[in-house]
Amino acid sequence: MFYIIYNLYFSSKNKLYFLKKFYYKFLRNKMRTSQYLLSTLKNHPKNAEIISHQLMLRAGLIRQLSSGIYIWLPTGVKVLNKLKNIINQEMQKIGGMEINLPNIHPIKIWNTSNRINNYGNELFTIIDRKKNNWILGPTHEEVATELAKLEIQSYKQLPIIMYQMKTKFRDEIRPQFGIVRTKEFLMKDAYSFHVTTTCLSKTYELIKYAYNNIFSKIQLKFNIVAADSGAIGGNISHEFKACKNIQNNKNSKNKSIQTCSNIFKIYFLKYYSINDSTKTIYFAYMIKINKNIDLIKIQNDININTKINLASKEEIQQFFKKKKEINLEIIRKNIPVIIHKNIIIQENFSIELSQLTICLINNYWFQYLPNPIKYSDNLLIEINDFFKKKNKQKNYYQTELEIAHIFQIGIKYSKYFNLKVKNNKGKNTFLKMGCYGIGVTRTIAAVIEQNYDEKGIIWPLKIAPFEVTIIPINLHKCVLVKKYTQLLYSELLKNNIDVLLNDLEENPGVIFSNMDLIGIPYQIIVSPKNIQKNKIEIKYRYDNKKIILNISECIKFIKNEMNKNI
Repeated sequence: MFYIIYNLYFSSKNKLYFLKKFYYKFLRNKMRTSQYLLSTLKNHPKNAEIISHQLMLRAGLIRQLSSGIYIWLPTGVKVLNKLKNIINQEMQKIGGMEINLPNIHPIKIWNTSNRINNYGNELFTIIDRKKNNWILGPTHEEVATELAKLEIQSYKQLPIIMYQMKTKFRDEIRPQFGIVRTKEFLMKDAYSFHVTTTCLSKTYELIKYAYNNIFSKIQLKFNIVAADSGAIGGNISHEFKACKNIQNNKNSKNKSIQTCSNIFKIYFLKYYSINDSTKTIYFAYMIKINKNIDLIKIQNDININTKINLASKEEIQQFFKKKKEINLEIIRKNIPVIIHKNIIIQENFSIELSQLTICLINNYWFQYLPNPIKYSDNLLIEINDFFKKKNKQKNYYQTELEIAHIFQIGIKYSKYFNLKVKNNKGKNTFLKMGCYGIGVTRTIAAVIEQNYDEKGIIWPLKIAPFEVTIIPINLHKCVLVKKYTQLLYSELLKNNIDVLLNDLEENPGVIFSNMDLIGIPYQIIVSPKNIQKNKIEIKYRYDNKKIILNISECIKFIKNEMNKNI
């Protein structure tokens, strides 16, 4: 077959025409369900605790090979590749250069940085046939510093930003939540090198800007919060955290709640002074993340003869308007903080400011809350009971999922590896280093946590596995349906629109269910009834709205929809 195509190509007078014809004749068939691995599941998988894990399995994005190890199927790979393309574009806009560092590291460089001891049991180590010890890289600061030492000879080469998208390895003691916590995962990690701290700070802000663009393009809601640098090192770091909804399964052991023992939530409450009804008194009420409050019980507990209400976001912002930021120390100094007696004192803990959707991490109890006003005896409503009484909705609580972490490391690794260059004054200077990571695979989980309904995933257009799907009714029985389906399919391909054609002989209900589950943004429905009227139907996945158009308007309409999202 290869030699036939080879001879036809070189004997063709118009080679470009031949390539186009060959593409539309053969390669486009890969976007038909009859020749595509569409692996959907009807029922909820067992042991899938959070919605992203459930839907990624059901929609055929992933399959579990072992605990914490997943196979990515074609639909999942398409989503991954689209996200990687967005990351590549934004990193290259700020001057990032792509590199490829090895996964296997000599243990010597981890001994040099002393991280072999403080990284912990999550470090994967392997021994080769010659009894040499190696590390499976969970991160690449040591390797990047070695590369910089080899290649950077002058301050004139700086600043420099190098990045890669690489599989990382971590010996998780308890992999869970699907691709959120696994033994291997895809990460974008970047490393920058600078002569001065000022230059490092500028690049740090540039990376923040790039990350904002990346997450905004995929319509992800996120917060940027100051963070602890941990085993990576440095004095300044920030986390990008996406909000997620974790749903509780009655049959599960609520592992997701157990992992949040050091995450609390603060509600800002208010009441009117008994002596002066125009005066509003505010206080903060701190509880576990998986609990909700009963205002009447709080009122009874602290013996106030006036109604307690939740303060609005606007009221809180007005109250703290003179403060540059809101943190736990500022809250404690300005209003009383009441802490529930069931809270176990934690050395380090995180707090969600409920009405403000802000998360404060790395709080130290005796530094920020040395003398809470009192411990409340209020009996809290369990979250399951709370939602049984409220519209019978599914049970959930909100927390945040870390999707990226950036660091101003400084000279930590430069000192270990003696990475110096002469500055513009001829003085030997340790290079300042920045490190910037994005959890690529877990970002996909975060997107799903924010974009789904009872039917399945609702993908943002930029990373949807397909932009459009064509659903013909009675394709193999109705000549008109077949004709116009093929016409639409060919035109969409010519316009570089990522389309999936459902050409299998299946029940229409099954096809609709699968397409909703996978979450393709636009569905073009070609039915005998509409075709006779020269019409087709288009369905929006994000709100399930349907519109009827003339066939001649279809391609123009889809192109306009694509252009809105450029």
